[in-house]
Amino acid sequence: MMFWTFLRKTLPKNQNLNLLILVFSLLFARTVLAQSTEEQELFRYINTERQRESLNPLEWNQTLWKVAVAHSEDMAQMGHISHESSDGRKTPERIKASGVYASQSAENVARDINLIAIHTSLMESLYHRLNILNPVYTSAAVGVVAKGKYLYVTEIFVRTVNEYALEEARKTLLHQMNEFRARKGLNPLTSNAAWNDMAQSHVKFQENVSALGPPLIMGLMARQAKGALRTSIYTTISILDLPEEVQKVLALNVQSVGIGFKRIKGDLCSTGCFLITLIFGPETG
Repeated sequence: MMFWTFLRKTLPKNQNLNLLILVFSLLFARTVLAQSTEEQELFRYINTERQRESLNPLEWNQTLWKVAVAHSEDMAQMGHISHESSDGRKTPERIKASGVYASQSAENVARDINLIAIHTSLMESLYHRLNILNPVYTSAAVGVVAKGKYLYVTEIFVRTVNEYALEEARKTLLHQMNEFRARKGLNPLTSNAAWNDMAQSHVKFQENVSALGPPLIMGLMARQAKGALRTSIYTTISILDLPEEVQKVLALNVQSVGIGFKRIKGDLCSTGCFLITLIFGPETG
């Protein structure tokens, strides 16, 4: 409160608003990009290395930053570096607990007296260098904690599993399947609303039981349709990729499809993937 009173008294009125905007812009930028000067600097080093190799820059992930800082603080308390936290959790477990959906992940940890020494040692280590320059990863975060004469550093890299609204996912999947059929000279599939609902119910069932496979209700549906229905059930990290089993069905004389879709993590995929159920049949609707 005293700070703002001082500003009002010492700055001309026409400068107050501009200064306020500047202060909040700087605070916001720091929140989005990183939480400390050291973390910003080290994150910049990482993306500079990737730029030299013509790789896409990594996006800063604020949730992962909290995971990275917590682990650096834990290492500082233990007095040594480790990929396992003091409570026994390893990197994938800590990422999973944070709520981040990541199909792949890696972690670099280090301790030294300054950032240059830390980054140099990581780049000189084959394993750590590969993590920094892995084209698969899309997001990252850096946690830096100082204790005594040392800086404790955690770098977390992930390939995130994107979020899709259900209808958006259905449209994307239908488009991919119809592009495949067009290349085969086949007519496009139409979406069947009733089968969409049935496929979505099946997705929820599979997630609850943590298993892939057609339950009884799918068999009943097939018998009711005199065996005309076909189902494909799979997990994937990209809805743009159609598995071979789906491609085989798409090459048949099917006319319509129901699509069930959900982003999940757990027993079916440890830290994140898409669970998809497709119901194919000759009927249109």
